[in-house]
Amino acid sequence: MINVESISKTYKTYIKGDNILSSLIYRKYKQVRAVKDISFSVNEGEILGMVGLNGAGKTSVIKLVSGIMKPDSGKVNILEENPFNKSKNYRNNVALIMGQNNQLNSDLSLLDNVLFIAAIYGISKADSILRAKIMSEKLMLSEDDMLKQVRIMSLGQKMKGELILSFIHLPQIVFLDEPTLGLDFMAQSAVRSFLLDYVKEQRASILLTSHYIKDIEELCERIVILNKGESIYYGTVSDLKRKASAVELDTIVENMYRESG
Repeated sequence: MINVESISKTYKTYIKGDNILSSLIYRKYKQVRAVKDISFSVNEGEILGMVGLNGAGKTSVIKLVSGIMKPDSGKVNILEENPFNKSKNYRNNVALIMGQNNQLNSDLSLLDNVLFIAAIYGISKADSILRAKIMSEKLMLSEDDMLKQVRIMSLGQKMKGELILSFIHLPQIVFLDEPTLGLDFMAQSAVRSFLLDYVKEQRASILLTSHYIKDIEELCERIVILNKGESIYYGTVSDLKRKASAVELDTIVENMYRESG
């Protein structure tokens, strides 16, 4: 469903000099390689976890794989096509959720937001309401919550709303960047349960980034660990744990960061 082969990405960044006027006239740049030769695949019905410190390259990988940015080298194959072409088939079967980027219109109710997006995908009002009802129940949102204006909803309610909005067209490929960031324990648990049910029912493929090891342990059989844009581990969680028995997963990951510099 998702196949990524040796993708790399380099950014040109501005170097600020000591002399402001001179820096404006004679601008200097340096090349920063954000993603370096990363490969992985996500099977049908699988959630692949991607872990890394801030700046490790997780969000850049999500953008490259989802088609937001084009890699400098390497290949990305989603549903047997190049995501950067953004074909109708691709757009109808893919969802992208960036934890800090709000898609919801704060002046509308959550239900009105969902109905608007569903109409864009050509989903009937009856089907939209039914799907939203089923998803809201799994995410522990009440009917009153669905009718609330988004601006007065809590952070957890908004994140759950983002999930309903993005999953309303039943995508087969989902890119999730920090979906539980800033949520309390109950909200995190509801989101994880929703994702597990969705993958099981729809046989979808999800690429998930998270800082929370609990997300990885409960949702993912395989993970990619990134450090400074490079993959330092790609394999199963069980194999990683086996390398250091009786040690917590977050401690193992922390030690890997230290060893890789």
